[in-house]
Amino acid sequence: TEGLLVYGLDTGLSFDPTDLTEALTPASFHQAVANSAYVRALLIALRLNDAQLLKHGVMSVPPGQVGSVASQIPAIFMQQILVCLVECLDESPHMEYLLSWLKALLVAHGPTLAAAAGGGTALRAAVVAGGARGAAAAGAAGSGGLTAALRALQQVVTRLQKDLSSTAEGNVYLLDYIVS
Repeated sequence: TEGLLVYGLDTGLSFDPTDLTEALTPASFHQAVANSAYVRALLIALRLNDAQLLKHGVMSVPPGQVGSVASQIPAIFMQQILVCLVECLDESPHMEYLLSWLKALLVAHGPTLAAAAGGGTALRAAVVAGGARGAAAAGAAGSGGLTAALRALQQVVTRLQKDLSSTAEGNVYLLDYIVS
């Protein structure tokens, strides 16, 4: 028999050859978005590892469907989607929409993220039912990249909170001046 054996030093790296098809193209991404197949579109963008397509896919999901779409994102892609949200929150004016994405992801994948932040051992136990794909998700989610993405997310959300609180405080003083 012939086959392919892939060696790597990164134990969190997952290589899933079943994800490689000729149907994974930017054109198929745009077609999926046009057909309102948002989960499929996001998975195509995530597998292509194309940040622009991923941002377009995230921003294309209607607000009412964010929760269901976020819950269908596999745990193996959490780092990529969190990095995308950090970048979008940093540069996009659609803060409420992006925060709803963040909330939906944290509600859907919170136990996985908490286990990954705790060292990864609980994560492996939590996804054992997922078989090989679950083990790949455990390796990817337990890596240092996810911790870095969560730190970047915390920094962006903290900055946004400070900006909003100073704006709100300024508005209160302005209203007091106008009323008096």
